[in-house]
Order: sequence, then structure tokens, then C-alpha cells
Amino acid sequence: MARLSYLLRRGASYYARVRVPVDLVEIVGKNELVKSLGTKNEHEAKRRMWPLVEEWNRQFDDIRSRRNITPD
Repeated sequence: MARLSYLLRRGASYYARVRVPVDLVEIVGKNELVKSLGTKNEHEAKRRMWPLVEEWNRQFDDIRSRRNITPD
């Protein structure tokens, strides 16, 4: 099983990162979403990361439920 890593460190700052699911890349227009967590502390970054990742996953689910699939 692959290990998921949503935490990215650039320099001294931490960012949340999530890959956009393949079926939604065309709709979202990006391969991944990245947002600064506004901290240089790793433990604080991990605490701030999870609500953001959960929100992105909810958005992915919402996009999937709204798109129309036509039989072609």
C-alpha cells in the first residue's frame, strides 16, 4: 500500500499538497493542489493540514456528484 504524504516543505515553510484525481484533472485544470499552511513548525503544520485535505476531498466528491455522465 502506498504511503500518502500531504505535507510538503519548501525552505522553512510547510504546505499542504494533494494530487487531483485523474478523472477530475480536466475539470479542475491542475494535477495537484498546493496551499501554504502559514507556519514553519512541523507539528503545527500537520495540525493545520488535515482540515484542508478533508475540504479538498469533499470538493472532489462534490464535483463528481455534479458532473453529468452521458452514454457515448
